[in-house]
Amino acid sequence: MDNCSMWLKSMQNGSIGEMRTKAFLIDRFWILERSVDIHGADFIIQRRLYGKNILDTELPRFGVIQAKFSENENTYHYISKEYVLDDENNPRKEFFVIINTGDEKEHRMFLLSAEDIFENFYLNKSNNKFTIPSKKVFSSMYEILNSKHSLDRIEDSIRCAEFYKNRNFLFSSLSSVKSSFDIILPEYKIDIENKFDCIPDFFKRQKEIAFDTILEIEKAHEYLKQFVESLDPAEGSCIAEKIDSIFGQKICLPDIFNEEFYYTSKHHKEVIDNMRTDGVLEKYILMRKCIIKEIQSFFINYPINDISRYHVHEIEVIYNPVSFEFKSIINSIRRIPEEEIYSQFNKFIKAEQGTIIFSWKIGILYDNHGCLKMNNCCLIDIMEKIYELKYYEGCEING
Repeated sequence: MDNCSMWLKSMQNGSIGEMRTKAFLIDRFWILERSVDIHGADFIIQRRLYGKNILDTELPRFGVIQAKFSENENTYHYISKEYVLDDENNPRKEFFVIINTGDEKEHRMFLLSAEDIFENFYLNKSNNKFTIPSKKVFSSMYEILNSKHSLDRIEDSIRCAEFYKNRNFLFSSLSSVKSSFDIILPEYKIDIENKFDCIPDFFKRQKEIAFDTILEIEKAHEYLKQFVESLDPAEGSCIAEKIDSIFGQKICLPDIFNEEFYYTSKHHKEVIDNMRTDGVLEKYILMRKCIIKEIQSFFINYPINDISRYHVHEIEVIYNPVSFEFKSIINSIRRIPEEEIYSQFNKFIKAEQGTIIFSWKIGILYDNHGCLKMNNCCLIDIMEKIYELKYYEGCEING
């Protein structure tokens, strides 16, 4: 292929990548146009905020999306460091790269955040650019399998970037009082008999006590500020625990530390990170939606009058234990013996990788359409068991 043909091919691929990316983004964001692209930002996007505009004092944060096209897994992309990292070398929350590949018969899209690029790709210090090999990108870890989920991720990141940008307007530092505690109106220095013997000395001691309290409040203010600015609930819980331990007996502050919330948040983040690393997060989310949809469909077509307190709902979920791809679900209603009515509310009849059989005693729970619905606690139990089987009990399959 001569130079002219290669140039045309490159231009064609670039146009395809841009058009596909624009079609993906336009469902959620306003896309701003500019005549000259000098910073490599193919798209500047803005959340649809109808009550704000770009002339506001606290203007809404823009998102920056670079659109790329990979002809095959041997294609490399290069992203300048300043697009990915800010002045303090933190990943920019508002920057993403979308890489397209494939023809009109089967095209695929991949979403990389600045954090993904920073943590998983090589920075060449000689030219200050991150190297993005397509072969590494072409994994389900980055592939866009659910448009809504990926658009939500971009929008939430821009919202976080707005929060960081505007937080200086929300807080101002307390300024320590710097004055002489001896200063008092001259009338009070006149030596006459009074109940406190020496008003200036007593007033000075009161000021010193008050000043010590100000210092404690300033320390508490800094910790409280860190807590409010935190975007990570687990990290925020650690700060809250520190506030409680340092100031609990000194200053009357609200009790914002909750140990159960801390461990729940920490576990939630761990679950997300594990599944995102393995490239199964979106399949896991899709499986949950499929289970809900199939159960709803089953209940809609099942006569409610045929269900009594002697009946249980049994669910058999079949899925791929490695990829978390949903395969099928079997719903059934069966009558239980009278002596089992007061036994366990729900139970796993079978729980192994790839197959879950779960039974729960039907309660009187209705949706907005008057149809029976599954108790949310049961759904949580099923999804948690699927995760636990893979990550806690089935390492041999993962390997």
